[in-house]
Amino acid sequence: MPQVERSLPCESAFVRTCIGRRMTGALVVAALLGACGDSGGAADTADTRTSTSSEAHLSGMTAGSIDTAALGAPYLGPLTFSWPADCEVDVAESVLRKDVRAELSYKLGLVAEGDHIVVSYRDMEVLEVAGRSLSDKERRDAAVPFLLPEMVVDAAGEVIEVRGMDALIDQIADLDPSLRDVASSPTFAQTIESSAISKYWNVWAGGWAMWGSFEETEEEGYYEAADGSAPGSPDFTMYSLGTTESARAVLRREEILAGPQLAEALGVVMGSLGEDLGKPPDTDAFAGFDGERVTTTEVVTDPATLRPDSTHLRIDLEATFEGETQSVVEERTAVFDWSSSTCAAAKPSAPAP
Repeated sequence: MPQVERSLPCESAFVRTCIGRRMTGALVVAALLGACGDSGGAADTADTRTSTSSEAHLSGMTAGSIDTAALGAPYLGPLTFSWPADCEVDVAESVLRKDVRAELSYKLGLVAEGDHIVVSYRDMEVLEVAGRSLSDKERRDAAVPFLLPEMVVDAAGEVIEVRGMDALIDQIADLDPSLRDVASSPTFAQTIESSAISKYWNVWAGGWAMWGSFEETEEEGYYEAADGSAPGSPDFTMYSLGTTESARAVLRREEILAGPQLAEALGVVMGSLGEDLGKPPDTDAFAGFDGERVTTTEVVTDPATLRPDSTHLRIDLEATFEGETQSVVEERTAVFDWSSSTCAAAKPSAPAP
């Protein structure tokens, strides 16, 4: 089958930098939820795609939230990033973490800066946790773990800069002073930055922009090894599931990371954190680790702009360490309202050439 290769920088859609960990008491589990597959996230990483057709496989998928039976023909064609600037988008998000569900609301501020867009998170509120409404103080405190830095996005839809980390880390440390030493480490800052990109921006638009197009309804992607060796089994799979009545494309991405790869990624993160805190690295710390992480991402989006109507991220983790097995599920579902007066009147950003 034909293969197409594209070079991707470290922060782009599918390069596995070490991502998504909130440094709480459950540091190891959180790290596993976000750990990525290669240890270095080298800038030379490339992805290779292979296209296949597999309608039978699609009809049997149940991990996501999309009812494929109600969809029209799968979308085939380009995926073009073209978000508006100088407007706000209302977002409602539901987050499930450690069996506790939180309902959030916030605004995405989109501000033009030359050819780029600065994406900021405004008016973040946690409306309820585990079905219980919160007091004003509880809302403020509960919002801190969900706060995110600003991201500067280029015309192609890729994050090129993350801003506001110092203020964000101060807020986290103020909420829990016991985390101040950890929060001051460069590794902690990197995990927050990478989480903002991987669990938010790449789910919403960046990951699909980096993929670029669908030529088949199912396409397999690879990470090229740093030494240039040939790829083995696929690293992730991309699916075009169908189209809605309003001509929105319904897309899915699945990735499985297991065994030694997952252990290596975790070891890199924890080793870096130890070095930041002045602790010698323990190369055998995760020798008895085994586990599997399955990440499923879905989007209902306009392929001509990659402005999503809704997104869904699910991470299923099962890990065994020192004889103890844990299963963890994290889910995030977001719904976007692009009909606000400021966004409706905004001039779209220019798509990448």
